[in-house]
Order: sequence, then C-alpha cells, then structure tokens
Amino acid sequence: MEILSGHMAYAEILLAIFVPVAAISFLTPFSRVRRYRPLIVSIAAVAPVYILWDELAVVFGTWKFDPAHVLGIYFFYIPVEEVAFFLVVPFSTLLIFEALDNYVKGTLPCRGTVAAASISIVLLVILGVLNTSRSYTSVASFFSAGSLALGLIVDRRLLVKKSLWAFLVVSYIPFVFFDHLMVTAPIFTYGRGAITGIRVAGIPVEEFEYVFSLLLNYAVAYDVSARFLSSRRASEGQ
Repeated sequence: MEILSGHMAYAEILLAIFVPVAAISFLTPFSRVRRYRPLIVSIAAVAPVYILWDELAVVFGTWKFDPAHVLGIYFFYIPVEEVAFFLVVPFSTLLIFEALDNYVKGTLPCRGTVAAASISIVLLVILGVLNTSRSYTSVASFFSAGSLALGLIVDRRLLVKKSLWAFLVVSYIPFVFFDHLMVTAPIFTYGRGAITGIRVAGIPVEEFEYVFSLLLNYAVAYDVSARFLSSRRASEGQ
C-alpha cells in the first residue's frame, strides 16, 4: 500500500506537516506562544534566499523534482509545493522554537559556545572547499558555516540558549521522518556527483546540513525581529 499518491505526493507531505501544527496553533493553549509578526519577518528574510538556491540547484543539476510526484505547477524551475515548503516549515517548526523557549531555561557557557561555533565554521568551510566538485555537499557546508557566522554576529545571545539547541535537536525528529518519505518516493533526485553518497536512514548527510542552516536562519531572524518589535512596542508605550 502506497503512503503517497501520484501527483499529490508532495502536497500530501506538506499538509501532514501543516495541518496538525495549525490545529495546535489555534485550538490549544499553545496559541499563547505564537507570535505572527516575527514569523512573517523571518519567512520574508530567509525564504527568498533558499528559494533562489533551489532554483539554481535545479538549473545546474544538483537536484531535480520528479514530475510524477508534484502537481505540475511551477515557480520558474521549482514546483509550487517547494515554494510552499519554505512557508510551512517555519510556521510549523517555529512553534517548537517558541514552546521550548518557554520551557527550556538556561544558557551554555558563552566562551565555550563561541569557540565551538567558530571551530565548526572553519571545519565546514574546509569541507565545502574540499568538495567543490560535489555541488550539494559544498554549498550546504558553506550555508551551514554562514548560518553559524550570522548567528555569532547578529544574535550571539540566542546561540548560547539551551532552548535553541533543544529546538534544533527536536526538529530533526520530524525532519528524518518526512525527508525519508521525500527521498524514497522520490519527490526529488540528486544529480550525478552532487553528493558524497553517505546516507543516514536513507537521507544524504547533506540534507542534515541543509536543514541545520535553514532552521538556524529562521530562528535567528525570528528572534531578532521578535526582540526588535518588543522593544519598539515598549518605547512607544512610554
């Protein structure tokens, strides 16, 4: 029995991600932790960058979408479901971010966190340089390094919070499930030589880098905008 059906396959995955979170957002006490203005800012800041990467990846053959598993409506070179992905993912995962930020307290040692992030940036850049012949491996490594660097520069306060790292770890659970479905369907396939071929649960390791950078960038943009909007409201109230 097939879990995913034909041209609706990608849309079904997006609905499976979106609908439960929408119900939680509007029908449960978690509605109190939802902040939609910073969510919109986060999407507006991050999604266009990844959509552009997606478009270029298709153009240069890093990956391609299987016409049998998408609706057939395209935004330039990528299916509309892929564009929707960059709206559904932050809507869903940033609820996890807000919930954990309310329940997971405390911070990691600032000096140690900065040192670990800095070393990781260097290692990721080296990994990207050594794999320039593998387009996905290289770009995903550079993006992961860039997201960590951005976090250090604009929101170091967030990087040391235990809740951020709890959010990233917890978010990998649904990621592994849904990405496994997408890879095995397959919703998309990788170009020849685009990846190392190393997989975890059938998922290329590059996907873990991709998701890390995506979620971290969404979280940073969300946190920065939320604090900015909060401080502006406070100043207006004086």
